[in-house]
Amino acid sequence: MTETKSLFSFLYTALLSEKTKKTTEKFFISVAIISYLLHLLVIALVDLEIILVNDYSKLLSNPISAIYTPFSFILIYEVYLLVYYLPKSTTIYIGKQYEIITLIIIRRIFKDLTKLEINSSWFTVKTNVNFTLDIIATILLFFLIFVFYNLNRKNEINQSKIQKTLDVNKFIKLKNIFAIVLIPIFVVLSLYSLGHWIYESMLLPKKRTTFCVNLR
Repeated sequence: MTETKSLFSFLYTALLSEKTKKTTEKFFISVAIISYLLHLLVIALVDLEIILVNDYSKLLSNPISAIYTPFSFILIYEVYLLVYYLPKSTTIYIGKQYEIITLIIIRRIFKDLTKLEINSSWFTVKTNVNFTLDIIATILLFFLIFVFYNLNRKNEINQSKIQKTLDVNKFIKLKNIFAIVLIPIFVVLSLYSLGHWIYESMLLPKKRTTFCVNLR
């Protein structure tokens, strides 16, 4: 029993402590900045024909699309926060779900920017319509997040005055265990999704892709 408690305490500290959250935040901010600069570098090398790629993805043709990459890593961090707040605060947990949906749409906006067709018949082009709908959805979600957190502050209950019963403590512990189990699953799925996205967006040929370095 003591060993089980020690293992639980170790895993909780390693995966869900405040220190781990801050370390994870610094890591993903660094990765987001580095990935953005690397993406810009690859786009520049393709544009200068130092790297030759035929039928390459639009993610390698427009500097604006480079913003898509750091948003992908920020999204991964937001999902981690979703798991982090699961056993701690139901309100923040729900709020994080709104934030993740908003981030997904914002990331898609930067991706769709490269596909826009500027003409007089804006709403006749499917990509333009999708872009417009994403902008509207983002504004609405920002408003909903603002209202949600604002209402929460007004109706906040002093948790220190609520006596925690045995059942409540068991429920909190169960949520902690559930969150600890979710972390490794989340890491595996994130790595798989990231690898799949890189392969599909940058490496998978549409017809036949030639990738080489021009040494002239």
